[in-house]
Amino acid sequence: MYNLYVPKDYNPFKKYPLVLFMHDAGVVSNNPTYTLTQGLGAVVWAEPSEQTKNEAIVLAPQYNYC
Repeated sequence: MYNLYVPKDYNPFKKYPLVLFMHDAGVVSNNPTYTLTQGLGAVVWAEPSEQTKNEAIVLAPQYNYC
């Protein structure tokens, strides 16, 4: 499971940086939204104000319980 943010006006012919947010063991869960709440490390890059300055694709993988 993972969360993926793609810029609002995504253009497949344009290059975008990839922001990869790796959570720590504190949010190991089967709920992929927990990654988004840990320190806001992933969501801060998807904020409209940040996307205006630095358009990027944001990927936040989730490590699950087995």
